[in-house]
Amino acid sequence: MLFLPGALSSCSVSFLPNNVRKLGNATLVVTPGNKILQGGSIQVKFPKAWAYTMNTDTVINSTLISCQAVSGSISSSLMCSLDTSSSVWTYVTVTGLFTSDTSTSFSISISPVLSLPISYNSTEVSVTSKDSSGNTIDDVTSCTCQAPNPNTFTMTTVTTTVVSKSFTPVLVFQSTDVINSNDTMRLTLPSDITFVSTSLISLRITDTVTASPQLQIDNTNSNTSSNSYLIKPFSLNGRNYSNANVSVTITNAVLMAPPSTKPSGSIVVSLSRNGAIYSTGTISITALTGTMTAVSMAADSQLVNAATSYNISFTTASPLTSTGRITIQIPSTITSSDYAAKSCQVSGSTNVSSSATCQMTSGTLTVTNALAGALPSSSLINIYFDGVTNP
Repeated sequence: MLFLPGALSSCSVSFLPNNVRKLGNATLVVTPGNKILQGGSIQVKFPKAWAYTMNTDTVINSTLISCQAVSGSISSSLMCSLDTSSSVWTYVTVTGLFTSDTSTSFSISISPVLSLPISYNSTEVSVTSKDSSGNTIDDVTSCTCQAPNPNTFTMTTVTTTVVSKSFTPVLVFQSTDVINSNDTMRLTLPSDITFVSTSLISLRITDTVTASPQLQIDNTNSNTSSNSYLIKPFSLNGRNYSNANVSVTITNAVLMAPPSTKPSGSIVVSLSRNGAIYSTGTISITALTGTMTAVSMAADSQLVNAATSYNISFTTASPLTSTGRITIQIPSTITSSDYAAKSCQVSGSTNVSSSATCQMTSGTLTVTNALAGALPSSSLINIYFDGVTNP
């Protein structure tokens, strides 16, 4: 009569640190399907393919490997050994588990183990339980591997821009991982920054390798409503992968700058393999103020100490929204301590309001409700106000 092995009731794996492609602890939580007998063992199988993504075949270092009890009635004689003879798998055999037969859950930690190369839920690790003679009790059972978090890189830019103007940022970051040929990159923009052109983007990798000099947006897999754009896979000039920790430069993405000098939301760049992110970074852009042109200021009266009105004219450099405010710094020689505006009028080329209000605070005149609608750049504005006294 032939008896077939059973299967574990459950098995799960988590990693610490919980980031992709990191050497650390792999913690296994196992619930036997059949009793693991005194003197029995388990064999854990890790895929070597995890290591290949970082240009090495070492998932676990045989000279450093160790096993520790985490929970359960595990004996103090716990030991583990490594078998790397397979070209596909790395096997860890854990012996000295129990001093008596057990069918209850237990947990052990194996280190150092290389975690998953990308952030996805994997079932590639498996566990087999055996008796003291090496006969299988519970056959190969896949374990649910916790998806590790992507690694995070720091992104910088030397680009400066003016509010509401098109600009071409140079985004630079140091990769935390190997970049494989046919990996993809996603560029997600905040709502206050938009693409002017999505035709071509350049990517440069300083690993004696130049990626495809002109990368294209994958319009089919981009989501323009959420400002998220997938960059088509790039080649590495015939190589399968770059080295880790290389400098990546993104250029030729023509964007529209934020509408104000408030720092923008975050630009997010993420690198993915087989649809799963393995590295990501963020940066915000702070735009510089534009410079008004044709600024002039004239008083109705030129007499010394005369109460008078002023007319200020200028041409805007950037667009203004209908809720925008205009502030004017009044010279300290012009008296405004008893300011009480009798007149506050705004005129101009388009979309001005007849219900503007002026308020003076510490020598700064603030004009609100000046616009009836959005004001384009290069628009002429005239502001007429009274309630001040000449020097």
